[in-house]
Amino acid sequence: MPYWSRSHCELCRVIVTLWIFSLTELLKSDAANIALNKFSKQSHSNDYDLPERGNDGNSNTNYDLGSCVHGQPTGTYPLPWWQVDLECMYYVSSVVITNRDGQKAWRLHNFTIELYSEDPTVHSNAVAKVCAVYPGTVASGARVTLTCAPGVGGRYLRLQKNSVKTDDAVQFCELEAYGTSNKNSLTTVISGTRSSFSGHPDQRQSGTPTRVETGSPQFCGEVCHRMLCCTGFNFHSIEGSCQFMSNDNGELVANASWNYFSRN
Repeated sequence: MPYWSRSHCELCRVIVTLWIFSLTELLKSDAANIALNKFSKQSHSNDYDLPERGNDGNSNTNYDLGSCVHGQPTGTYPLPWWQVDLECMYYVSSVVITNRDGQKAWRLHNFTIELYSEDPTVHSNAVAKVCAVYPGTVASGARVTLTCAPGVGGRYLRLQKNSVKTDDAVQFCELEAYGTSNKNSLTTVISGTRSSFSGHPDQRQSGTPTRVETGSPQFCGEVCHRMLCCTGFNFHSIEGSCQFMSNDNGELVANASWNYFSRN
């Protein structure tokens, strides 16, 4: 059975078993709200309407009590947004949003939950990964759960309006996010011919790779399994790229963006 363990003051060692052909991915669930009290920003704010109200743990639906986000469209951002920095890379499984109540509750409509590996306010070419799309209008005071597409990950989570009406705005009272860290949480089972890999978080093997591909760790494991000379692969946790190595003579060097999987 696949397993992983951690000892005090040591990097955890992840055991990843890959059986080829039929994929079933099992992710360690995380019940903590990973957005809570993290740094947030929005396309428009003022002295009263502060972005941190969107993830401060206060889900009171009365806007007048100061518990809700409000961000109007601007010339720079005609489609307003709100964003939170999760501080590290996560696979996000679900996002829970609490709407305000009252006459302006209709403002929470037609939006997309996106994830970015880089801050799109800093890197204009940052690529959005779509977690979920909400095409309708959230009911007054309602709490809705959006389930992310499988395997969608990133560090920066954004609620992006897809359209606006007269007197519209980004407006909600609390956003919660749930998921698992891209590191240390992967256990994969693929039925068929077996290859096993030992995971080395935050490390990469030095040397020149024999081949480079883009995909998930599961995909990289399958490719390595079918390569006679593949002894392991480096996996970039942000770009999703794999470097296939042909020997184990290289050194494992510390690098927070990479995980090395050695073929057993």
